[in-house]
Amino acid sequence: MNRTTESPITEGSTIAVMLHNFMVRGGYTETETASLLGCDQAQVGRWRRGATTPRAVNLKALSDLLGVSADVIEAARVESERVRADVAARKVGGSPEVNLAKIQAELKAAAARIKRLEMQLAECLKNK
Repeated sequence: MNRTTESPITEGSTIAVMLHNFMVRGGYTETETASLLGCDQAQVGRWRRGATTPRAVNLKALSDLLGVSADVIEAARVESERVRADVAARKVGGSPEVNLAKIQAELKAAAARIKRLEMQLAECLKNK
């Protein structure tokens, strides 16, 4: 199997797009990817379809696997949630604008999480 380390990341990517690109470019199955992440294949399948997004405990492993920073993963997670909210709004006949306040709140929360992650990283690097 031909595996590559080419980056699966593009601006504005969702977790689903990032995972899909990683798997296709590297020739990985969902089972192999799950093994690399330390989770089960069903979780990877849900993330890849965009049905769910990874929980905080999985973000570090995902960041390491994809070779990107935690803030890139967090931005992709927020974008994934935005897309899911948009899809849900359309299913019930709503519009994306209805979800604007929710998205803004999520972005504010994401910024706070990124700040905490940066502080944790700085502390880890200081303690090395």
